[in-house]
Amino acid sequence: MGAQTYNEKYEYYYPTNLSSGVNPAGSPQAVAAANASAQSISMLDELAEFTLNYKKKTTFGNFDVLAGYTAQQTNSDILSVGANGFSNDLVPEITARGANASNFYLNSVTGKFNNNFVVLLARVLYTYNNKYFLSGSFRTDASSRFGPQNRWGKFPSVSAGWNLSNESFYSNWLGNAVTAKLRASWGLTGNNNIGNYRYEQSISSPGG
Repeated sequence: MGAQTYNEKYEYYYPTNLSSGVNPAGSPQAVAAANASAQSISMLDELAEFTLNYKKKTTFGNFDVLAGYTAQQTNSDILSVGANGFSNDLVPEITARGANASNFYLNSVTGKFNNNFVVLLARVLYTYNNKYFLSGSFRTDASSRFGPQNRWGKFPSVSAGWNLSNESFYSNWLGNAVTAKLRASWGLTGNNNIGNYRYEQSISSPGG
């Protein structure tokens, strides 16, 4: 189990006396392009992981069974604002913005965000005589970024291996200086990197 926090404060000012490469420094166009922004980010990420492992040696081979559960929650609070309408650079920060209400605005990244992630997993590994390997695993993940009707994803996988180096015919042919193993595997994978609340519909007023 663990937790980590992240905090950031960012301030930016683009002055009136700076040439953009198109408009000369101090020109009316350069003054109009002057802008400032301020942003603060606070994030708390909490993670809990639990696993249970069982191993058994038999005359038919060795078994290694693993089961696990993971839960993660991330809470973010972002406030990002911008301003323009600066007449000079005497106060190079957001408070010196123009008088009009439109000279001060919220950026689109502003908001409070919550993301929850849950994983259930199981794996079985079988080995025989340190020559033959067979494993199968299954995990199912749930993410709050997906809608309630499609929140869980299922991801199975299987693999098989053959350690040629431990076969008698292999050492007779090539000696013990070279090792080789054949392996084949198949599995499904996925991710939840789609952003928060994308499954929800948004509503806006006719004026904005």
